Amino acid sequence: MNPTSTNFYRRLAFWRAMSLSCLVCLLWTGQLPAAENQRQASALRLPHNKLRVSDLAVAAQISAARGQLVADYGSFQIFKVDEAAMSEFAGRPGVEDVTEQNLIALNTGALDTTAPEIAALGLPTPSSQGKQLHLVQFGGPIKPEWRQSLEQTGVNVIT
Repeated sequence: MNPTSTNFYRRLAFWRAMSLSCLVCLLWTGQLPAAENQRQASALRLPHNKLRVSDLAVAAQISAARGQLVADYGSFQIFKVDEAAMSEFAGRPGVEDVTEQNLIALNTGALDTTAPEIAALGLPTPSSQGKQLHLVQFGGPIKPEWRQSLEQTGVNVIT
């Protein structure tokens, strides 16, 4: 992608805003030992690439190629795909590489949520005493029903 293009800067600004608007939640949780979290995260072995697809025919082809549907927004769909599918479909009309959505931009640097050590931090943890902050990243643009589901768990959502 050409970093001097206007589209690049608009997308970068959009995802920075999305990162800042990621929901931080107060939860009553504890933590599993880091080594156990990392072992479980490594076992997941999920694809790291994401495609935004606005062409229904291509979306059907990606599904047939074992693409994992993250969310359907009506006018487009977000898929997780492996390297082979990324090579085959990226760059086609109606298909956009949005793998950068796996990053959460913070003042101290970006968190790659596909990295095993970062993914390990997101595994379920047993309850413990006290309040803790947790950063929540959704698989794509936040859908109202996702936020409602999160709020129904009883967490205090801070935006």
